[in-house]
Amino acid sequence: MPKVKLRKPAEFIGRGTKSSILSGVVYGLACLCDELTRKIKKRAGQSTKVIATGGAIHLIKRYCQEIDKIDPLLTLKGLNLLYARWL
Repeated sequence: MPKVKLRKPAEFIGRGTKSSILSGVVYGLACLCDELTRKIKKRAGQSTKVIATGGAIHLIKRYCQEIDKIDPLLTLKGLNLLYARWL
């Protein structure tokens, strides 16, 4: 399998192996996030706020409709809080 650098896809449907993999990863993750968020909001309430985190979230966010805010360091902030409480 070819290595693909994560970046903005040039088109929705790729014209070769690498561009197809890239489009599938980026648009697939965005669609996955949106659908999971919709299902969670259906159970938890539509006013539920969605905060996305992770290193590639700036790339994926532009293709998502359900994300309210991004915080790429949220997980590390939480771990830091837990560590500080255990000292």
